[in-house]
Parts: sequence; C-alpha cells; structure tokens
Amino acid sequence: MNFFLENTSNILPPQARNIEKLRYKLLSFFQKFGYIMITPSLFKYINFFFFKKKIKENINYNLYKKLKKFSNFFLKIKKKKIFEIFKIATYLLKKNSIIKICYINNILYTTKTLNTYIKKEFNEIGIGIYGKNNLKFDIEIQELALLILKKIGILNIKVSLCHTEILKSIIKKDLMAKKQENYLSYLLFTKNIFKLKILTKNFLPEVKKNLLKVPYLYGNINILKKAKKIFLFFPKIIKALEELENLIKLIKNKNYIIDLSDFNNYYMYNGIIFNIYHLNYSNSIIEGGRYNFFTKFYKRIKSTVGFTINLKRILNLIFKKKKKKAIYAPWCNNLLLKKKILKLRNIGEIVIQNISHINKYYEYKFNRIIKFKKGFWDILYF
Repeated sequence: MNFFLENTSNILPPQARNIEKLRYKLLSFFQKFGYIMITPSLFKYINFFFFKKKIKENINYNLYKKLKKFSNFFLKIKKKKIFEIFKIATYLLKKNSIIKICYINNILYTTKTLNTYIKKEFNEIGIGIYGKNNLKFDIEIQELALLILKKIGILNIKVSLCHTEILKSIIKKDLMAKKQENYLSYLLFTKNIFKLKILTKNFLPEVKKNLLKVPYLYGNINILKKAKKIFLFFPKIIKALEELENLIKLIKNKNYIIDLSDFNNYYMYNGIIFNIYHLNYSNSIIEGGRYNFFTKFYKRIKSTVGFTINLKRILNLIFKKKKKKAIYAPWCNNLLLKKKILKLRNIGEIVIQNISHINKYYEYKFNRIIKFKKGFWDILYF
C-alpha cells in the first residue's frame, strides 16, 4: 500500500498537538450554534467496469488502487468529501427542513507537475447549512467565519466576495469558451492576463472583451456600480451584483472587498463565493460559498451554503513555536519520588523521566530538575 503514502507528510510535534487543540476548540464553538458533527468516509469500492469508463473520461486514476490482482474492484480515495457529506445531509433531512452540519477529515488529492503526479494531504474542518435558499444563511455562515477568526486571535483579515454568475453569463453564448470554463476561472483567479489573452484569441469579440475586463473589477463596494455599467445587458449578472451589495450592507463589516475574478475552487460553487485572506499569508485561510450545483443530484436539498478551514494554514498564524517548560526527573523506583511526581502532575506540571536530552522535535524544554537532597526530593531550577 505504498501507493497511498508516497509524497504525503506526517504531522510532527508540536503541530500534531496544536491541531487537536484547534480542532476541539472549533468543534465546541460550532456546537454552540447548533451544528451537528459527522465524519465522512475516506475510501470507497468501485467496480472495474465503472473504473474503465471513468478513465476514458480523463478522471485522475492516480487516486485509485486495485485491491487484488484478480479482483474486479478498486479502492478509491475520495478526492472531495462534498458528495459524501451531501448523502449524509439528504438522509438527515428526512425529519428536518434545514440541517446544520460540521465535519472534519483528511483530504488527499493529486496535482500534476510536468510528467509526474504529486500526492498532497491536509486537515480540513468545515460547516454547512443544508435545506433552503435564503440570503440569511449566507450571512450566518460568513458572520460565523469572522467570529471564529476573532475567537482564535486572527486579525488583519480581508474577506473577498465574488459570484459564479459573472463568468457563466459572459461565456454563455460562446461554445468554445464554455469548454474552457474551468481553465478560464483559474486564469481569472490568478489574474494571468497574458495567458487569458492567448486563450480568448478565438472567442467571440464581445466575450473576449468582457472577460479581459473582469480581473480589473477589484476594490470596495463602489466597484459594483462600475460592474453594473459594464454588464448592463446581462440581467443575471446585475442580479448577482445586487445580491453581493445586499450581503455587504446586511453584514456591515469593514473587512470586505469585492474581487469579481476571485474564482477559487470555481467548479465547487454556484452562487456567492467568499475567501478570507490574512495580510501576512498568500493563500486563503477560509474558503466558502453556495453549493447549489450539487442539489441537482440530491433533490431533497434545495440549497447549501458553507465553508472549509485548512487547519495547517491557521496553525501557522496563531501558534508560536515556543516549547513548554518541563521538569526532569531521574528514573528511580523510590516511593517518595513517585509520590512527588504524581503530586506535580496532578497540579498540571509536565514531568519527564529517563530522558537525558530532548530531541529538537519535542515540545518541551527542561527548566527544573528533581534531585535527592538531605533526605528529600527537591525541585531545583537550572
């Protein structure tokens, strides 16, 4: 099973403990707002004939592993848990019109670099409101995301707002552009104007003109007025811009910016997209939006809105690499020493025995030592 382990990373101390602390803190916080916890599965079995069909459709078969030499089944690592979460939400919605879910799991995916595939993994925690389409749920989700960051001490943030309808409406009448929809969203997200000009060379003139204007529609709420003038003859875009404007007015937060080309994970969303960035970090720390696209597979769910947090990225911002202070104790089968150690541990002290030195990956730093002196075990400072 080395296939699953190549190019993935272990979590070392103190990051492993800090992730668990952050995980517990966030889940406890979600519980106060009525979110129930689920754990979606990581693997699933897939039939060989279905697998062959998927390869023809250019599905990344690096996420598959055949179980046995003569077996007709493959073990698939689920690249995205969103479908599994929707299945669970559909089941839970039997008794409720709306359900609030939080989840946490490991994500494993592959990225292609030149001729090789690199497997990456990260810890993710997310929440979602499943059931009905209402702007108040978008407000709740975004306010909750801001509250979480404030609670764990992350300041200096910016919330970027976008809407998928902008790209969809622009390329609607151009079949060539529609085939390149996902790649177009990536070029707009990265603001790669040079490649965007090359790609749109054979597009319809009007489509090309409008696409090249999108990366420059960036700024405060006033940029929406400018966008309305540009896309005056696109009723669906005007409606989307009004939706963004209403959202900002209702939330009343100064950290919001409009970036109409911020199509991060565009294929996942079908409506408002929001990404939260820290001023000292290039990648988004929270990604979220409306997942209406998936509702066509799950009829009971009319609409969904939620967000995900990459725990490792958050850790880089909030936890300082300070080692905890610990007491060194010699290994000795002495009843008085054992009682002394037990007493110290009961009051919250960290006591480590039988280690002459601490490895650099350890979380602890010795600042005291227990020594036998004049018939008693005393604590001495270094």
